[in-house]
Amino acid sequence: MAGEIEAYLEAQWAVKQHSVYVQQVLRPIHAFSGSAAHGGWQRIRIPNEMMPSELIVPGTTAFEPMSWPTGEQIKNMILEWHRLQSLQRKAWEPVPKELRGGLTPPPI
Repeated sequence: MAGEIEAYLEAQWAVKQHSVYVQQVLRPIHAFSGSAAHGGWQRIRIPNEMMPSELIVPGTTAFEPMSWPTGEQIKNMILEWHRLQSLQRKAWEPVPKELRGGLTPPPI
């Protein structure tokens, strides 16, 4: 019984860790898209490119697309997250119902 709980907790941990990783990787894209919305693109600076100094003011956002993941990398990160979610749900099934009380069930 302890083995089933341990397997579930490891699967749950893997999902949490991968979720944190995906959020960190996508954070620059999210920041850029938030800055670009509603005319905010005007405050985006391109590092290592000539910009008039009067345009570089506090609150500008750096746009560094070369540091972004490719579409293929994003796809693979999301596929891996779904795979880990599936493993977490499968690891939940063998945990005896009477021992599930202290565990957080997998998302539906």
